[in-house]
Amino acid sequence: MSNPQISPIWKPLHGPTSIRLLTLYPGRFQDHVEASLEEYDLRKDPYYEAISYYWGRQMPEYNITVNGQVLQVRKNLYDFLRKLRSGSQNRILWVDAICISQMDLEEKSQQVRNIHHVFLQASCVHAWLGEHQNSSEVLFDPQEDDWQPHEGLFRKAWRLTFSPTPLRKLYDARRRRARIWIAFFERPYFSRRWIVQELVLARSIMVHCGTDERSWDELIGSRVNHQNFNGINFGISGDIYNPANKPFRKATNNIRMLLMLRGEARTQKFERDIFTLINMFSHTKCEDPLDQVYALLSLDDSSMSSQQDMQHYTAKRTGVIFPDYQKDMADLFITVFTKRNCTDPIQLEPSLVNTENARRRSQISGRVRWNVDQVLVELGSQRALTAYHLLADLHLDEFEMKIVQERFREAALKDHTGRLTAALSDTEKAIRFINRQRASYQI
Repeated sequence: MSNPQISPIWKPLHGPTSIRLLTLYPGRFQDHVEASLEEYDLRKDPYYEAISYYWGRQMPEYNITVNGQVLQVRKNLYDFLRKLRSGSQNRILWVDAICISQMDLEEKSQQVRNIHHVFLQASCVHAWLGEHQNSSEVLFDPQEDDWQPHEGLFRKAWRLTFSPTPLRKLYDARRRRARIWIAFFERPYFSRRWIVQELVLARSIMVHCGTDERSWDELIGSRVNHQNFNGINFGISGDIYNPANKPFRKATNNIRMLLMLRGEARTQKFERDIFTLINMFSHTKCEDPLDQVYALLSLDDSSMSSQQDMQHYTAKRTGVIFPDYQKDMADLFITVFTKRNCTDPIQLEPSLVNTENARRRSQISGRVRWNVDQVLVELGSQRALTAYHLLADLHLDEFEMKIVQERFREAALKDHTGRLTAALSDTEKAIRFINRQRASYQI
């Protein structure tokens, strides 16, 4: 991508509430993509649509024209801009790869701080999943929604006959349908950590795949909510926790949690701190390791409450973590562990300390296999358990954990309250335990 420090495409922004919006000029699919980039103030509630997509491979890149200058973008974004543009009217969009000067780390830090309002204020969020594959076009056909019988009737009829009748064909159709949904939810898009806040905060969502599009509610939302998520809505028989349905359960894990958070955000009962969010989505991916935290900050309960007005952009609120792309992972761990009150005894999510749940799920946290019984005995405190989870969920390697210890020691020497000394002690316990586990499992 062009260097923003020498390119006229990204002019300096005038204030912390400023963003850039891309005006996509009309054209046919085969035409060259042309657009302009201008500054807007979020406080004035400009009209625009936001794009949620998977960045994909760095190469190849394709040329588009922005403000009369050539700009290179990745293939996935290039394809969607060509599909999304109107044939007759301008389209105003917010696109992270273009609207943020990605090489300017100071600007990027400030703009990521604005993400909450960017997606909350967008008239629509367009989720681009890529081209059709594995029969995904079936899911975008409204006529296909009415094919399923009621689960109870299906089971009753199945008990009455075992002959190769239309019931067998119906059963096979359900299995095919389930495989389509599994392949759909296994797309790289749904493994991307950034989509969590993008879809949770969106007013409305339009899902695009190939040349088809459907609203989120029609495609997914009307089938299920997080409280009654079950396989019948997607062509699966029985409880999704049945071992036979493990592929479906694994593929839909992100969706189930995302639906839960979206429901909480709609009812203004959002009470998830950043530590819990990091743990919930530790299996998702992002290109920059720092985004393991920053991609979820807009959903942190302290940020959600502080972002009801625009004062949060300049306020240095206690307990609120601000994006800083000049940090490294060791610094980020210390920031999350200390600034989010993790140095005090905290009440962990029940799922993190419930021994029976842990045994049943046999959870793998990052690269570390863990058993709650063993961890609690070894670490002895909730604060050490907090450090353990955070180190594992942020996937810190051995070198990064050594840096954490060194910087914690330096800070503890200057701290007269003893809080950092206690935090250092618990962090060192967690690091020793993780290293023993990794050696044991040869990770």
